[in-house]
Amino acid sequence: MLAQRLFAPIPLLLLSLAATELTYAPAPGTTLTRTFWSRVTGEFDVRVELAGQPQEAEIPPMSLDSDERIRVVDRIESVVGGRPARLSRTFEEVAVEEKFRMDGDATLVEETSPFVGETVTFVWDSEGAAYRVELPEDSGLDEAQVDDLVEDMDLRGLLPGRTVETGDRWEADLSVMGALMFPGGQLHARDVTSDEAVPAWKTELDRQVLANLTGTLTVELLGVEDGVARLGLEVDVTTEGTAEMEVHAESPVTHSSVEVEIAREGSGVARWSLDEGHLVGLDLEVDATMSMRERNEFPLPDGPVEVVQLRDFEGEIAYELLVE
Repeated sequence: MLAQRLFAPIPLLLLSLAATELTYAPAPGTTLTRTFWSRVTGEFDVRVELAGQPQEAEIPPMSLDSDERIRVVDRIESVVGGRPARLSRTFEEVAVEEKFRMDGDATLVEETSPFVGETVTFVWDSEGAAYRVELPEDSGLDEAQVDDLVEDMDLRGLLPGRTVETGDRWEADLSVMGALMFPGGQLHARDVTSDEAVPAWKTELDRQVLANLTGTLTVELLGVEDGVARLGLEVDVTTEGTAEMEVHAESPVTHSSVEVEIAREGSGVARWSLDEGHLVGLDLEVDATMSMRERNEFPLPDGPVEVVQLRDFEGEIAYELLVE
């Protein structure tokens, strides 16, 4: 009986040690530097259809190597209800380098963002259950540019909302995948040689891609070491979008639109600090496909004719996030 009484609590003790609570709880005043990388490699297959008929034109495949880097500094001024109540974000770097190669020729496209060097403040509106964005008086941004910013760069949608143990699995919110595809929201990246604003159709297309995400993002607690939880990630998502493109008065085109279908499937690991209460890192590799159809309608004496350019991409994307 004595032995039973001595050893009976041990299983309960082991269970309590194995239980893990993943929460968002950084201390007020915490400052974090977040760096996102997205590296894309793959090939485009380009085809043309005229009035619904495939054309015989030989268009060589086009390869793409892309490197996107986004670095922000966040000051979390206060936290309430598992989210920042007030957070100030400074955009230190937004840089995109895209190398296209076709038939031996190479083209380099470099992009940046009007957000670089700017600071915005996210303030949680409990009544509207959304963030509003405040700009300093000397900001170079306007209200329209910040409409599509996203506060959550901690990927809080990964959290299970309950106590878990090693080996437990749960479904994460797909907003996590959206936050990886568009870190910080729409930052209006544009060619470094141009001051032109991003076309409205592209902004609308990106909005639809985010809104139409479907599929699964499964998370598994792999274990805890030195106060950091390792979360296994399995991703299988698709999305799509359509947008009407602007037709200039001098253009022979009478109607123009674009459609995209996107798929991502892969796996990776996220790291969440139990002591500090926030994400500290992520590595995710996915197989990626995208089908884009650009439709242009031309007037002819016998009636309008539609020319469709089809671009099918297949490749890999590596997402990486480091929080310091």
